[in-house]
Order: sequence, then C-alpha cells, then structure tokens
Amino acid sequence: MEDILSMLETLPDEDIKAFIARAQEILLERARRCRLSEDPAIGMWKDRKEMQDSTAWVRHLREYEWQ
Repeated sequence: MEDILSMLETLPDEDIKAFIARAQEILLERARRCRLSEDPAIGMWKDRKEMQDSTAWVRHLREYEWQ
C-alpha cells in the first residue's frame, strides 16, 4: 500500500483523476456482483450485546474513544 501511495504522490493531477475513476469502476463492478443484503459483513455483529443499541454504542465511541 505504501508503494501505491508513494507512486500517487508523483503523478500529475490528470493521472490521479484517471486512477480514481478506474478504482470507482472496479468498486462498482464488485458491488454489482454481490447484493448488499447478501454481503457477509451485513449483520455480522447482530448477536453482540453492545450492538443492541447501536446508536448509543456509536455515541460512546465518538465521545470517549475518537478524541
């Protein structure tokens, strides 16, 4: 990953824009192959006790852990 970032720092703006556009195309294609509702990441924490009130959990993270 560091190699890619180093390379991006040396590219002209137009090349970076083309790189980003291509990356977006790749991500969209991957998204089309797997419906969001079927993605294994969806619901993976549903049985965790702290996720019963996800809003409170995020609020706690923002207030105490993201500072």
